[in-house]
Amino acid sequence: MIKRIKLILFILITPIIMNAQKSDYKNSDWINGYVIPKPEKTEFNKDTIFCKICYPTMIIGGVEFYKIKIQLDNETTMKLEAFEIISFTRGNEYFESGYFNGNYSFAKRIIFGKISLFINKQTSFGPSVAGSAGGSISGTYSGLYYFQLPNSKKMIHFQSGLKYKKFIKFMGSYFSDNKELMQLVIDKKLKSKDVIEIITIYNK
Repeated sequence: MIKRIKLILFILITPIIMNAQKSDYKNSDWINGYVIPKPEKTEFNKDTIFCKICYPTMIIGGVEFYKIKIQLDNETTMKLEAFEIISFTRGNEYFESGYFNGNYSFAKRIIFGKISLFINKQTSFGPSVAGSAGGSISGTYSGLYYFQLPNSKKMIHFQSGLKYKKFIKFMGSYFSDNKELMQLVIDKKLKSKDVIEIITIYNK
């Protein structure tokens, strides 16, 4: 009887969740910016596309992190997925595409400096009341931090859940040239969760 109830709930709720995962472009403004397409996007025949960009800010289902919508000067609109472009700038915000957590999506730059810090947000779906009936319909939003070393475009995951010894080793691999920062880590005044503070101190 319980399994039957869970199955019925799953059947009723799943269409709602699937609909919620659609990109919410209606609640996002068109803002001037530009897109850097990948070289294989030959139909644009240019390195930089100046356009208006629509990128949903009300995230439901994580789908929005994979696509943007652009409007060209002739008012033609189209959608571009993360794997098709290198980066885009929308107003004062800058995003880079990459292969994050098993998917191509966008990471927003939140600190610009000697070491730049990005955050990539995706929805991870977990089991709900209907999960045991074959579905995963509840979601939580998680943000993963990535940074770029000087003169490099490679995204490195900042592991923000490390314990003391592993955290010191991680920091020593990338930030050992900043003695002040390393001492704060050794003295346990900075922990792995203090990502923004760590990058800010390094960039001073």
